[in-house]
Order: sequence, then structure tokens, then C-alpha cells
Amino acid sequence: MRREYPFVIELQSDLLGSLDVCVIAPLRRLELVTPIRRLNPVFEVQGIKVALVPTEIVGIRRSLVGRPVGSLAAEHYAITAALDLMLTGV
Repeated sequence: MRREYPFVIELQSDLLGSLDVCVIAPLRRLELVTPIRRLNPVFEVQGIKVALVPTEIVGIRRSLVGRPVGSLAAEHYAITAALDLMLTGV
């Protein structure tokens, strides 16, 4: 699984950082997915091209999530647009 999904992104607001559970979505290697416009924005993390897969969102115990390897905060609009498309169709 780690080869196919080398990273996850925490989608939950920092305001909820004290909760034991956080909401994440996987970042799948780009060569293993055909991205759908707006639904699967593409990023580069540690030199690996990955696509967000918001349809695989899950809640997980924070203690099971590793340390951050970077930030996609600059991609806020693309990530929010993907979530909006998935949740509302807009």
C-alpha cells in the first residue's frame, strides 16, 4: 500500500487538532491513477508526483499518522475545490 499511496494529507482544520481522530485522504502515485479534473489535483511531495484521492477519505486515530513531511497549504484552493466537487457536485 505504501508504494501506491506514499503519503496522506490531513484535511481537518487545525482548530480540531486536540481531537484523537483526524480526517485524512491518500495521495496516490500519479502513474497509478488517471486524474479527473478538479477531483484529483496533482502535487509533488518529496520529488514524487501524487494525486489527491478525496473519494477515499477516512477518519483515523491521530497516533497512527506519522510526522508531517511537508505542507500543501499553498494548494488550499485546489484541495477545497476537490472536496467541494466530491461533496456537493459543485
